[in-house]
Amino acid sequence: MSDRLVMLLRSDECSPLLSRLRKKFQRGESLTGRCRFSNLTREQATRISELTGAGRRGDSISVDLDQFTQVVVNTGRFDSLESLVQLACGKQLQNLRATRDEHSAQWQRVWRHSECLVENLNASLSERKGDQLVGHGSQTASFTAKTVSEAVSAMRQSGWLRRTAIRNPAAAMVLLDQSFALLELLPVHPTPLPVFAAKHCGDSHALDDSTNLGRIMLRLLTRQSVTQQKKAFNRRRIWESVGVVTDELSSTALALNLPASGNSLTDQLLQNHRGNGMPVRLTFRHLRVHPPTFVVPSNEHESRIYVCENPSILAEAANRLGAECPPIICVEGHPSLACWVLLEQLCARQFRLAYHGDFDWGGIRIANEIYDAFGFEPWRFTSSFHITQSKHHRKLRPPESEALWDQNLAETIRRAGVSIEEEAVIDDLLFDLQSVS
Repeated sequence: MSDRLVMLLRSDECSPLLSRLRKKFQRGESLTGRCRFSNLTREQATRISELTGAGRRGDSISVDLDQFTQVVVNTGRFDSLESLVQLACGKQLQNLRATRDEHSAQWQRVWRHSECLVENLNASLSERKGDQLVGHGSQTASFTAKTVSEAVSAMRQSGWLRRTAIRNPAAAMVLLDQSFALLELLPVHPTPLPVFAAKHCGDSHALDDSTNLGRIMLRLLTRQSVTQQKKAFNRRRIWESVGVVTDELSSTALALNLPASGNSLTDQLLQNHRGNGMPVRLTFRHLRVHPPTFVVPSNEHESRIYVCENPSILAEAANRLGAECPPIICVEGHPSLACWVLLEQLCARQFRLAYHGDFDWGGIRIANEIYDAFGFEPWRFTSSFHITQSKHHRKLRPPESEALWDQNLAETIRRAGVSIEEEAVIDDLLFDLQSVS
């Protein structure tokens, strides 16, 4: 634009004035009041004084912006000082404060929207309490609206969602909508992750750990980030907690002498190992693609499946009893999804579990999950047996847990102040197995 007023304001001599006006505009400040300038050259002071009508004193000058505005408006070519500044700068200036305020308001809308999503999820989970969906150790979702809300709060406080969405509120809103839509579907009957992603996201890789959607799902399901240490293992456990299998070959179940009777590949595998008294490790893929067949037991003796927590118990049972050992499954600490599926298949055919684990708080929590899902007979896993074995001990680790199958067990452990590992009572356990073999 060749307007004389614009060209004057753009001149080198008026650059201090234009720079000050531009900064005030971008900060969202009104172009009113006085602006004082010092250390100006004689040419700068003269030109700014001529342009604005301001008085000068040596190399200093005080510009009355209200008076300058009136001068600008009286030309009839501009409706405000802001209009002149915009043209003089040669580009559309942003009110940075207004932009920041609007950006902040957009993020506030994101967080309010997340609260609505949590409320809807809570209502949905309440309605689905009676659904018979197998997650990891329960028939309901392993997450709650409260834990999800805590996860969202953590993402807000740490700035994780802002960074992940590249500070774009609209992208964050989409990511929250997508992730909460998936939470509404969980838990599911055991399903491979790529199959779940392809069905519900339209892309079998949509929930890979390299995607934003996959990463936010892990945070919503755990309330915290998945640490780099043992990252793949943690990710697998988190997804398995809601019935989704990230790797069909890594999720396995350890068993000995299971009474398989069908003709599937898994049946043949179990039968061959049972004939040799050899422990067998079944992958989730075995159980999904070639599910075994178990005959409905004809009597109480045949209906019992022994379950232990530690592999050393099953290994020693195979060493001492071989093919004569009753059927036994090891949950190997916290059970994998493959282990849950195997237990579910057996219990669906009227088999009953006899369970033993470590006498400590962690062992009780694991047993509680199994008891809550399938029920079991305690196999030397009671307060009375603990009392007789309290000479075996190691330090207890909190937090404490109550035992669902024995109301006195937690108090017995608490009073004794010791825990008892399965390996410490292995002779008693093997005596029981030998007695029924």
